[in-house]
Amino acid sequence: MKFNPVLYLKAAKRLTSSFVFGHQLGLLDEEDARELMPQLAFYLVKYTTTKTEPELVTREEVKDSLFLHWLVLQIFANMTPKQFVNTFPIKKFYEGHKYGIKDY
Repeated sequence: MKFNPVLYLKAAKRLTSSFVFGHQLGLLDEEDARELMPQLAFYLVKYTTTKTEPELVTREEVKDSLFLHWLVLQIFANMTPKQFVNTFPIKKFYEGHKYGIKDY
């Protein structure tokens, strides 16, 4: 099933605009902001992994892409390990016929 990467970008924009608007009005405290970070990280990672790369890339597109990757890394740095594992769970696969154990 293929998803449109623009949908993930729109969701990330919607989340950041509601975050900024809520912060300006004083409705969001620091704990609420920490709860929004895993959602934003998920949307941005899904956007970067599902978008197709064009054949020709301009310097500005490269700068924008690097900034987006830097932003995702900064969000990861502010997440706790528990938030990270809950947002991006480790996939297990079973090769019982070969090893008889679950492997990570």
